[in-house]
Amino acid sequence: MIITIAILAVAAVFFAMGKVRSDLVALCALVALLLTGILTPQEALSGFANPVVIMMVGLFVVGGAIVQTGLAKKASGKLMTLADGNELRLFLLLMIVTALIGAFVSNTGTVALMMPIVVSLAQKGGIKASRLLMPLAFASSMGGMLTLIGTPPNLVIQEALTEAGYEPLKFFSFLPVGIACIIVGIVVLLPLSKRFLSGNEKKENDKKSRRKTLSRLMEEYQLAENLSVFTVANESLAAGKTLAELNIHHRYGLTVLEVRRIKKSHTRIMKDVEQKLAGPDTLLTAGDIIYLSGNKETATRLATDLKLTAASSQNLTIYDIGIAEVVLMHSARLCGKSIKDSGVRRMYNVNVLGVQRGGDYITENLADLKLREGDTLLIQGRWKNIARIANEADGIVVIGQPLEEAAHVTLDYKAPLAAAIMLLMIAMMVFDFIPVAPVTAVMIAGLLMVITGCLRSVEAAYKTINWESIV
Repeated sequence: MIITIAILAVAAVFFAMGKVRSDLVALCALVALLLTGILTPQEALSGFANPVVIMMVGLFVVGGAIVQTGLAKKASGKLMTLADGNELRLFLLLMIVTALIGAFVSNTGTVALMMPIVVSLAQKGGIKASRLLMPLAFASSMGGMLTLIGTPPNLVIQEALTEAGYEPLKFFSFLPVGIACIIVGIVVLLPLSKRFLSGNEKKENDKKSRRKTLSRLMEEYQLAENLSVFTVANESLAAGKTLAELNIHHRYGLTVLEVRRIKKSHTRIMKDVEQKLAGPDTLLTAGDIIYLSGNKETATRLATDLKLTAASSQNLTIYDIGIAEVVLMHSARLCGKSIKDSGVRRMYNVNVLGVQRGGDYITENLADLKLREGDTLLIQGRWKNIARIANEADGIVVIGQPLEEAAHVTLDYKAPLAAAIMLLMIAMMVFDFIPVAPVTAVMIAGLLMVITGCLRSVEAAYKTINWESIV
């Protein structure tokens, strides 16, 4: 007993100091218990087989999908609207909403679901994330006091009472105590979070603002100003033809950036977006959306000639096809060649949208432009192809990390689907008539998020898991 208490005390000190990673401290404590013979290997490792650990993994995946689909940003936007810029109102809304979710979902699940939303709220409101994350942790625990299923200790008490022959508790037996805890918690946390969790947010925001965002790149190269978006109508002369047959670039001097196809389901709520990088063999069909770069008057003439209709959205939204800057070094094979003869598209399957040379931005007549050492090219292509240039191309330096930038691009058209999966998971965990265990519900939700494309890939799902917390 004394050895166990000593190991626990040392671990607690290291946890409190925070100088050593928490997972490393936990593993060291585990090994110490093994070496002293207090635990057998089977007992020591039994925790890794606990359903709660698997449930935490699944909840991280679900939370990652909520971020990836932009659902977190939409939810945070709603809360920001309700708060109306008032920090006190935002704090109260966050505490109440988190506590209500915590009444039906485990503490871990509540934090995993709300964390992406809270981080988005902090970014939008210019607030340090810790100012909201610490209250979030307490609110999820206090919310667990509202219902019988809110927290495991409540269920343990229920089981003990039943075994002792007492009448079982009802679903809302804890409600009065829970409400009192939440009120006291809000009164205590409001001044404490303001005093101890404030920091210099300006320094962090300035650091982020120095990075070149995708929207800033589009602004620098004036893509938005030269962008025209049209839809291929049923009667359009472009329907059923390839871009090579239409010969848009040579006839009109316009560049086709991409072709987008939106597939709507019979519900008209769920939809899927298919992006195609424009190439000679790209076949246009009715309903396709064409993104063109170049003179807007010429683009209007093209639309008239081919019977295209103006699209409802005139923005170049980035999903699977992204943009990035690359710099040509003196050893690049592209130097001295024109863009059309460089073979950039053939080798890497990317398009060149613009060239920065000195302080000038060149976006017109690019095909015949001869590339020089030091040129910065704005390229467009699938994120994995842009990343391939960074790994394979000699003398070409990709600015930034494409795959990391892709991870921050939200698949907002998947947001309704992600919301439906999340609600399904909560329903399976809340209602007794659905014969599904909580851990099973989380696993189903996590798999559905990957299968339906709410996360880009299985690899993206693994990256959402915080392994330090799991260990």
